[in-house]
Order: sequence, then C-alpha cells, then structure tokens
Amino acid sequence: MRTHKILTTVGLLIGISFRVLAPGPAYGQYGSGGSTTGSSTGVYTPPQGGYSSSTGIGVGIGAAAGAGVLYLALRHRGSLAGCVAQSDDGLTLVDTKHNHTYSLMLDGPVVKSGQRVVLKGKKIKDASGAQVFQAKKMEKDLGTCTP
Repeated sequence: MRTHKILTTVGLLIGISFRVLAPGPAYGQYGSGGSTTGSSTGVYTPPQGGYSSSTGIGVGIGAAAGAGVLYLALRHRGSLAGCVAQSDDGLTLVDTKHNHTYSLMLDGPVVKSGQRVVLKGKKIKDASGAQVFQAKKMEKDLGTCTP
C-alpha cells in the first residue's frame, strides 16, 4: 500500500516536472500580433528594462523542490522502525509508526528481544497471509524499548 502511494507521488512529480520544463509555443519578439504594417519599422527593439530571468529562476527552484521531495519520499523506502519482541513463533517487530506487528525472518541481522531498531528490508506475506519483514541490514540500533 505504501509503495503505491510512493509511486503515485513520484508519477505526479514527474508529470509536473515535464509540464514545467516542456517547451511551450514560440512567439516572435516583435510587437503584438507580429504585424509589420503601420508604424512598425521591422527593427528589433529590446524592452526598456531588459529581460527578466525570473522564469529560469522559477524553473530552477521548482526542479530543486521536486528533487528534494523525491529524495525525502524514497530515502526511507523499505525501512521499518520498531521494537523487537519474543513470541511463540520467534521474533516479531512492532512498527512504532503504524503499530503493525511483523514476524521477523531469521536470516537477517542479529536482533534481540527488547531492542529498538531501524531495519532495512522488505515487507512480504507468508502462505497464511501474515505480515513478515525480511530484514537485510540494521540501519540503526536505538537502544532498548520503553514500555
């Protein structure tokens, strides 16, 4: 479910980036309508104050903001923080953010009951549909769990 939200967010950001960065229609830099009749001499005259670079600055700020949001959304992808507990079936991890309980696969990093950790890995479901976390590495050891 979380992966779907991340992918939706990423797709939205990419779509906005393409819309902002895509070239628009090109118009001549002469008077409105491009007419050469009347008082127009056909000679180019730049605007009195010069051209503003605010469009380039805006595009740069928008691209930087999009990259920042993308980084924050994907930085903790596949990470789970919580407390390790002993159960009848082995070790479990109680996610402190969403209060979900995951069975821990035993082939990952060594963790002990009562330890508060941040693990990197992936969420899967076993044959019975129970949530299992397959830890690949321990990102942080946050000490002991407080009741």
